[in-house]
Amino acid sequence: MRALKEDASDVAVAAFERAAEALGRARQGLRAALPGRREAVDAALAAVVAGGGALVKGPRASGRALVRGLGSALGLDCAVVELTRPAAFEHLSDPRAARAAARHLKRPALAHPLVLLENFWNAAPALRAGVTAFEGEPPFHLFVAEDARLELGQAEPFLARVDAAGEAVAAVPRAMTAEALVEAQGIAARLPVGEQVLAAALDLVRRARPSDPGAPEALRAAALGGPTPLAARALIRLARARALVEGRAAVSLEDARSMARPALAHRMAWRDGADVEAAFAALV
Repeated sequence: MRALKEDASDVAVAAFERAAEALGRARQGLRAALPGRREAVDAALAAVVAGGGALVKGPRASGRALVRGLGSALGLDCAVVELTRPAAFEHLSDPRAARAAARHLKRPALAHPLVLLENFWNAAPALRAGVTAFEGEPPFHLFVAEDARLELGQAEPFLARVDAAGEAVAAVPRAMTAEALVEAQGIAARLPVGEQVLAAALDLVRRARPSDPGAPEALRAAALGGPTPLAARALIRLARARALVEGRAAVSLEDARSMARPALAHRMAWRDGADVEAAFAALV
């Protein structure tokens, strides 16, 4: 029995090391191809490793470069879909209507493991509701280009918000396969979170509410409303993913702090002209 336990432990350690090494290569390739976008790369990669998607803020070309780079690094076939007119949900899921949403695609958009939707908030309500509730076969990750019409409640399904401004200067080499990514996602979801780190993460979410007595003054000046309790779950998922990418078998306080802005900013209401960067600098 002891030998069996040791064998199982060896397999788990080998799987962790394999996943961490591949994700480290993916991050290195993305950072090299997308210079100056370290935070965007880390947040987008963490969102995928955590099994979710993200809102993408920035010029259209920048968002496409980031998402396509992710697909290249992680072995995911990527679909970029620009919704130029209101469409029913079937336009993205029904094989007979695939070209109505994106004529260059050879199969339905949501059959791709990585999807970037543009002009999403101009689409019909049925499409918005259907896509955000859609659960494809793993791995499936939805990235949506954000625009000014985004409402606060519509942001909740997305694990992170990524500022993608910048240009790609090189192709991103493949670091792993889709099957290896699914294995890595399972490992990340099981990484332990100590009581101290969990308490600190919950405290971050609580103090991100401007009405909380512990909220920093810079955040109170910038924010009109804070994140919901669901934000804590997103923050922990992203922190676990970051820990695996960093090659650590347990989540650290730095993981939670680094993922605070990607996890919380799009779940908060901000004043016009708010200094969001200063608010989070004071928070973490």
